[in-house]
Amino acid sequence: MKKLLAAIIAISILVTSAVFVSADTVPFSVDITGPTVVPGGETATYTVSVNNIKVEGGVTGGTIKITYDTSVFELVESKISASLENWTMDFSNKGSGVLMLYPVSNETSGTSYPVTEDGKIEYKIAFKVNASTTKTSTKINVDSATFTDTSYGSVDVPYSNSFEIKIKKSLAAPTNLSWDGTTAKWDAVDNADLYYVQLYKSESEVGDAVEATNTSVDLASYMKEGGQYTFTVRADSDKEEYGYSPESAKCSSTYTKVGTLTAPKITIEADSENGGLKYQITDKNTAGSVSEYEITIKEGTAIVDKFNVNTKAGNIPLSDKIVAGKSYKASVIAKSADSAVNSDSEASSLSSGAKAADKPVSVSFKTMPSLAYKDGDKLALSKIIVDVTYQSGKVVSVKYSDFSSYGLTCNFANGTKMQIADTGKAFTVSLGSLSTSTPAITVTSGVCEHTSTKTVKIEPTCGKDGYESIVCNECGATLSSVTIPATGEHVFGEWEVVVNPTSTLKGMKQRTCSVCGHIESEEIPAVTAGDDTTNDPHTTSDVQTTKAPDTTKPDEEFNDPHEMDDISKIFLIITIVILLLIIFFLFAGVYLENKRAKQRRKRKASIRKK
Repeated sequence: MKKLLAAIIAISILVTSAVFVSADTVPFSVDITGPTVVPGGETATYTVSVNNIKVEGGVTGGTIKITYDTSVFELVESKISASLENWTMDFSNKGSGVLMLYPVSNETSGTSYPVTEDGKIEYKIAFKVNASTTKTSTKINVDSATFTDTSYGSVDVPYSNSFEIKIKKSLAAPTNLSWDGTTAKWDAVDNADLYYVQLYKSESEVGDAVEATNTSVDLASYMKEGGQYTFTVRADSDKEEYGYSPESAKCSSTYTKVGTLTAPKITIEADSENGGLKYQITDKNTAGSVSEYEITIKEGTAIVDKFNVNTKAGNIPLSDKIVAGKSYKASVIAKSADSAVNSDSEASSLSSGAKAADKPVSVSFKTMPSLAYKDGDKLALSKIIVDVTYQSGKVVSVKYSDFSSYGLTCNFANGTKMQIADTGKAFTVSLGSLSTSTPAITVTSGVCEHTSTKTVKIEPTCGKDGYESIVCNECGATLSSVTIPATGEHVFGEWEVVVNPTSTLKGMKQRTCSVCGHIESEEIPAVTAGDDTTNDPHTTSDVQTTKAPDTTKPDEEFNDPHEMDDISKIFLIITIVILLLIIFFLFAGVYLENKRAKQRRKRKASIRKK
């Protein structure tokens, strides 16, 4: 019985150990990160990370319990990692200081909810610290974490993981804000050592907050534009137990500064489309602060015209004041929309000079482009010339390459590939509201009907075929072709001797085809005594450059029966050299052997003496 009980206990221990081993394979760790010091009244965000959730295929359930002190913290917001779409957070008990984190529909048994690939769940929790709290520290606690998996079952890992946060007392917000000219003023705040003043213009912040060590600061240098200004103040303390105050309410009164608008800039140039000049104004003043612009036109130093405009770009037409061909300069003034806020700007510097353009009244083609094309043809518009007639009666012929200089445009670009769909369209050249067009364009498929042909014949040669072809005159296509075989008959020139024969060696002669360059070769027999080469049908005309031996001179080598040819001489010389080398090595060997024998006799004699 005792043995049976011991066995049962042992099995229980093994099973329990196995469960704990399984649990050990899920080594959860919980980390909380975020600000460790928070002033009263401020909001701080903390990250709760559950790491090392190593369960295959995800988890089928689980909860994490987080608690916090509601007398210190008010839960503002909570977010879960975007990748954890199947996880959620229970806000139902947030007023009690308890947050429950778990998979969506975790009550559905057997459903698996994957975690991130690195086995991590992250929660972002934003708490606002109570400005009136008297506590100097608090904690965010992870009380427990439980995950369920089909492989391991329920793994309950209790935690007492706390994150301590120091709470600073919040200073009171500054009060009694007022203006003294451009100086912002407010009442002192107990325990405050520093103040941050934020300037506003039309509800928008002006730069960063300005530091002040007492209860006033002059903000004139920050008011660079005219308008209405206000400000807020926040107090701060050097004392360890205090944090900064909430931002005060905005000063109930405003300071209005009458500024001066910034002088804009103006450029002018010839307006070749409308005649006269066109202007462009560049203005950095705040939108709505300018009502209109006053433009002054000068010819030299004399003012010839002055007028107001509401747009930053436009045309200055020809008139009795603005005359085509004359050069002008311009300046501009920005007029204030509200004199209580800004005064008018100063006049800008004068623009560069520009000649007023004559006003065009009509355009017409002087030279048109081709109107007939095949599908895929590229446009070549370089030959277009357009006549532009001006108000003054002047007519200018403008080449396509100069279109941009005169403000002319064409509805087709040079190099455009024409298509059948372009049939019926026209080339249109425009100058502002003026235009002129050609008759309709025709674009055909480009398939040639070969209505006009010619015969092209290449004669054959001895080594190359000829042909006779029918070729289209319009597109150059070969419609038919007949091969004329090569003749095979060479046209040779005279034989030429390339190697003269001797009494022991044959010679060589060649002749070349004057048509294809083919070379034909023949041997010339060796010349022996008594040969009459003049009777050789192959050498009669070919060896005439070789002089026959003179048999009337018996003392010459030619008639010596013992004469050696060149090869025999060379062989004799080599044989003599080899024999001399053999004799040399024999004598050298005998000499060396005698010398070694003498050395051996000397060594033996010296040994006997010893």
